[in-house]
Amino acid sequence: MELLREYILSIASASVISGILTTLLDKKGSAGTMGKMFCGVFLAITLIRPLGDISFDSITDWLNTYSVEGGVLVNEGEEMTSASTQSIIKTNCEAYILDKGADMGLKLTAQVKLNPKAPYAPVSVMIFGDIPPYKKATLEDILIQDLAIAKEQIQWK
Repeated sequence: MELLREYILSIASASVISGILTTLLDKKGSAGTMGKMFCGVFLAITLIRPLGDISFDSITDWLNTYSVEGGVLVNEGEEMTSASTQSIIKTNCEAYILDKGADMGLKLTAQVKLNPKAPYAPVSVMIFGDIPPYKKATLEDILIQDLAIAKEQIQWK
């Protein structure tokens, strides 16, 4: 930031000096023309000089730092997206089971367990409630067909 401040001040100073000299040398003729050319060269050198001080190693280090930080941020974003996606899928699966139970006149609760890696499909379910055996079989068939949960992974409490 300090370098930028110095650069802007040097350009402003060179502009003021060139402006004053151009005004003083506003005469037509060789002195005026030479003075204006000198002021133009002076401003050009003032603008270009800091480019020679740039170290490409420092730019590479700066880019590497931001590249590493960007990678960390990407990983955090992916983890947040994964957690959010899992939560949505789990909630929707549980709501689906509760809706199917309500359609059969059952009062139940469900806890779905998802595959920890994508795709986040349901792998098991625990259903709580007092459910008659014939309705268990019907609900079990729905879970196997619609949610692809293996029969062994459906637990009743």
